Amino acid sequence: MRSLVYKLTGVLLLIALGIGLSWVGRFVFPAAKSDAVEQLTYYDYIEQGDQLYGEQKYSQALAAYEQAVQIDPLDPLARIRIGQLYQLKNRYSEAEQELKFADQLDPGNPEILYRLGVIYNELRYWEDARDYLSKALDQLPADALTERGKVEAERGVAFLWLSLFPEAEASFSAAVSADAADLLSLHYFGLLVARRDLKEGRRLLEQISTLQSASPLALSIAINVPLALSFANDVSLVAKSQTALVHLDEIENTPDQMTKDMMYGVMYIEQALPSLALPYLKGVAEEQTDYQSAHYYLGYSYFLLGDISRALEELESSVELGSGPDGLSLYYLGQVYAYQQEWAKAVRAYEQSIDLGLTTFDAYYSLGHVLRSSAEYSKAAKAYRKALEVDSTSLSARRSLVYVLLQYLKDGEGAIAVATEGIQINDGDAQLHNLLGWALVENNSLEQAETELNRAIELDPSLAAAYLNLGALYEKKNLTSQSKEVYQRALDLDMEGDIAPLADKALDRLFK
Repeated sequence: MRSLVYKLTGVLLLIALGIGLSWVGRFVFPAAKSDAVEQLTYYDYIEQGDQLYGEQKYSQALAAYEQAVQIDPLDPLARIRIGQLYQLKNRYSEAEQELKFADQLDPGNPEILYRLGVIYNELRYWEDARDYLSKALDQLPADALTERGKVEAERGVAFLWLSLFPEAEASFSAAVSADAADLLSLHYFGLLVARRDLKEGRRLLEQISTLQSASPLALSIAINVPLALSFANDVSLVAKSQTALVHLDEIENTPDQMTKDMMYGVMYIEQALPSLALPYLKGVAEEQTDYQSAHYYLGYSYFLLGDISRALEELESSVELGSGPDGLSLYYLGQVYAYQQEWAKAVRAYEQSIDLGLTTFDAYYSLGHVLRSSAEYSKAAKAYRKALEVDSTSLSARRSLVYVLLQYLKDGEGAIAVATEGIQINDGDAQLHNLLGWALVENNSLEQAETELNRAIELDPSLAAAYLNLGALYEKKNLTSQSKEVYQRALDLDMEGDIAPLADKALDRLFK
């Protein structure tokens, strides 16, 4: 049935492409050159799309690839390229659709199988990810060590979340053997090994600090690096490994087995590996049924694994255990309610956790998010400010506060003050410079706004929002040509995200 759906979707896509080509042509092929466009071949469009892709002109690259599809809808190459573009922009449903069609056209292509496996990892469809990645390995030659290592790294993630720990360990071991500088695989490998051999696990984790400065992680989809690596960077990974090493030292010096198990569970929760934490926490909770923290950590493990009913059962019961409600159990309960979009319950749980003394950054920051989702923007701003009182260096809290002040509370002066203070702390954040630039545009401080937006683009040339705001600035200056150019750049970079329709609307307005 699923295969039939994909086939029907593919047919509908071909029809839709024919309708949409008149639109996409505006961005790539001007009408005056229509005769030249008709002479281009399938591979001309592929080459053109690849060049545009390399220039980060993603919407134009997409249009070129779609022109190729119109010429030959049964050749898989253009569809693979389109799938890559959607994958790059985290539009996994569209990427899956294109790559599944390509897989039907070219069965057994390891690149297609690999990319589908990566997408299913991102979507948390662990069994599908495992199956496609295993098929990709079957198709790769034994001597294709680099490619096999990348597939094993992704397959290890799927095995890990499926609680297939020996298989996960073997996959990460193979990934590290293929590329000793794959720090994320080494990190997972060390944490897995530590379950059965604490000293060997620690030795592996200690290698990360040594390797960190020698070989930074490459995170470009263009060279087929797994997207599962994209959330990691060297600095945070080293910090996480060092935190794990501290836990392992404490575990080694703890004589009581139940306490050791609890410490293992907490360590794996802090490492965002609930599948590894679960067996330890279940054992502790079964051995000592009134152990409050075991139950709320267990509930949070179930939550991270997607078992919401068990998460609620454990977290709600943990609130009743002990001498009274515990701030951390209420915080985790708030996380589950927020996931279910039960905003009022989430707000109440977070507020109660804070009242009980959990005055942490995470508590205030999470409260800010659910208040914002509840459209209680003034209260959300207050929560974000409290989070910044705890950690003034937090970029995420500062960005969120600036956005709420500017977008919802229309407090331009307040937004400018908060953003300026953040830049004084950390001048290297492109998004903060962009937000400040946006606030200054709204405030008609155009010269200063232009400085901030250009600084944002200097720091992150792919930040579509900065080009959008710069386009608005140029419009205010009546610089129509420059405005069109930067709006087009915003559209190129964002392709079909939240910025794209705003840029497209602005271009429509300017072209009238």
